[in-house]
Amino acid sequence: MKHLLETPSQAAALLQSQDRILIIMHRLPDCDTIGSGAALCKALQSLGKQAALFCKDEISSLYREIFTDITVYHPGTGLPFEPKYLVAVDLASPDLFGSGLEAYSSMTNLCIDHHSTNSCYAENILLMAHAAANCETIFEVILHLHAAITPEIATYLYCGIATDTGCFRYPNVIPHTLETAAKLLRLGADATKVNYLLFETKSEAKLKLEQYVISHFEMYFDKQCCLFVLPKQIIDSLDAGESDLNNLAAMGKIQRGVKVAVMLRELQENTYKVSIRTTGDSGVDAGVVCAMLSGGGHARSAGCTIRADAQTAKEMIIKAISLQVAITGR
Repeated sequence: MKHLLETPSQAAALLQSQDRILIIMHRLPDCDTIGSGAALCKALQSLGKQAALFCKDEISSLYREIFTDITVYHPGTGLPFEPKYLVAVDLASPDLFGSGLEAYSSMTNLCIDHHSTNSCYAENILLMAHAAANCETIFEVILHLHAAITPEIATYLYCGIATDTGCFRYPNVIPHTLETAAKLLRLGADATKVNYLLFETKSEAKLKLEQYVISHFEMYFDKQCCLFVLPKQIIDSLDAGESDLNNLAAMGKIQRGVKVAVMLRELQENTYKVSIRTTGDSGVDAGVVCAMLSGGGHARSAGCTIRADAQTAKEMIIKAISLQVAITGR
């Protein structure tokens, strides 16, 4: 039987009663899942508990400059202990565990997430859909654990909030988001370092990816929807990491008048990771569109995976968007 938790204190109480805790981050990890996992892991370890981080994929070299003091275990690398309690962070559905790891979803004891489309696969779910980033909720959980929030932990949490809000530019920012960020700054979060690395500089690979993307825009719905396909060959040829791909999905919105931006990133042959970003006046709910294709997310930002060739994948996405447009009358 699934239990929907109502408050971070309930999640903290569950964690207080457990040990040998394995914290699972989603595949192709971004700063919100890494920040959530790393901060929670450090907090639990400070309480004398055995806790470890687990992820299908490696953390990018850029993110490693921020998350300098964490160890992440991967399939086949072995773990420091036999896990007794599994916690998923920022992980809305089983497919986000990564290929071959979907079975972990049926063993997950606690999921802490902020996606309204969470499929409620875990035994216990703390779902705070109002939060702009999952790190906001993890912050509350750590406070209820009565663990010390060091400058290191504060930086990890700030990083997740900053990236999921586009450095506080996105419409998901609410007063609570800014209040949480302010608290983390008071606790010693190194916002200057995070902001410089993630928002003020770009790698050569990212600059070349952006150049490629802009030259391959496809326009739909009277130029209000911008779509592009990013082949794996291009990513590999530039030796681009996950940090180079961060926020690339929103590139389509740099063209004035575009209200829906779509990226189809090729993961392998006939498999595409779809990311959709929308504006508040688009009449398109990105989460609903992706839910039609077994994905999910938020109204302004969502994703799914399509197993088909590029042309078919494009047609499926455009059809799903057209259904939303028809419903809203835009």
